[in-house]
Amino acid sequence: MSMTKRLAAMASAAAVLIAAPLAAAQLPARASAPAKDASELAATSDLLFFGGIAVVAAAILLLQADEEGAPISQ
Repeated sequence: MSMTKRLAAMASAAAVLIAAPLAAAQLPARASAPAKDASELAATSDLLFFGGIAVVAAAILLLQADEEGAPISQ
């Protein structure tokens, strides 16, 4: 690619990066609808979050116990 084409491509990419947020700012704000059964959704989300933390902690403990006798470097 020649230097002129490369410069034109870089200039157009920069223009798009500048124009995109400006165009998005001109859009009207959208109102969100209230969630139905929000308390049920939150309870499920919390359960999955703490369950995931427990799985990661158990995996760390099990993997750590496997390598107690392994040499650090060779």
